[in-house]
Amino acid sequence: MLNLPNKVLLAASAAAALCAGLYAADAPEADACGCFVPPDPTVPIVQAGERILLGQQNGIVTPHIQVEYSGPAEEFGWLLPMPAVPEMELGTDELFAQLIAQTQPTYRLDREYKGDCPFDPFRGQGGGGFGSSSPDSSSEGDDGDGSTPLVLRDSIGPYDYAVLRADAKQPMLDWLDDNGFFVPGGTEEVVDAYINPGSYFLALKLLKGNDVGDLQPVVVNYESDLPMIPIILTSVAADPDMGVQVWVAGDDRAIPRNYHHTKINDAAIDWNKAGANYVDVVTDAVDEIEGHHSFITEYAGSS
Repeated sequence: MLNLPNKVLLAASAAAALCAGLYAADAPEADACGCFVPPDPTVPIVQAGERILLGQQNGIVTPHIQVEYSGPAEEFGWLLPMPAVPEMELGTDELFAQLIAQTQPTYRLDREYKGDCPFDPFRGQGGGGFGSSSPDSSSEGDDGDGSTPLVLRDSIGPYDYAVLRADAKQPMLDWLDDNGFFVPGGTEEVVDAYINPGSYFLALKLLKGNDVGDLQPVVVNYESDLPMIPIILTSVAADPDMGVQVWVAGDDRAIPRNYHHTKINDAAIDWNKAGANYVDVVTDAVDEIEGHHSFITEYAGSS
């Protein structure tokens, strides 16, 4: 198993609008925030993608997280490591639709014809910019006496959620198992990176009567010095080459402190087809980085 850093740290006081695409080459290296956990390890529940908007103010980090996954609704589960006890809110898909529309890369080929050219040799090719179609929208408790890791349990929107202490692994895993937040094979080893005194896990599952169409973005508020993205849990149940898009809102541009920054080869873009091969070009570029630990900056500027 790769020795992946357990989180990506973002430096600077954030960015006016930083959109960074993170891609991984193989399933064991697929990265995201938290992991999906089916009740039966033989059931292939996979996380298909993730989008995160990060903000920070007065020592409080606020990520808005939109997730997609494939699999039966009754087998949806989500684990998210936390540095402090979080406060939960529901988000909206419209936020990400607007972010994507304003920050997605666009490729347009401008043609100039000189002389007596009787026809346009490129007629019928190309079209609008990459991604020019409508963006995809789907895409306080008591610590007790320490006998249980449970800090609080509540529900919000379609979710049943619990906050658990991560001081020790086995009591937390036992509680998840006893309460229907099941963990697939392989997660126990990966969770080790997040087991620390003073740390927590947020566990979510869908309430009975809800299905995949009821999934909503979640907003998590917690105390932290820096925005960070837990990065290794999804290696247990993720699509190969799964994309993670991150926006950081603030006064300055944000950069990853412990990941590389990669620039893609614009000459490899299929300009005649408005950048239809963009994701492939990004994936190939990140494949060249040792360990595939890298972000692509797609936009940095005013929103």
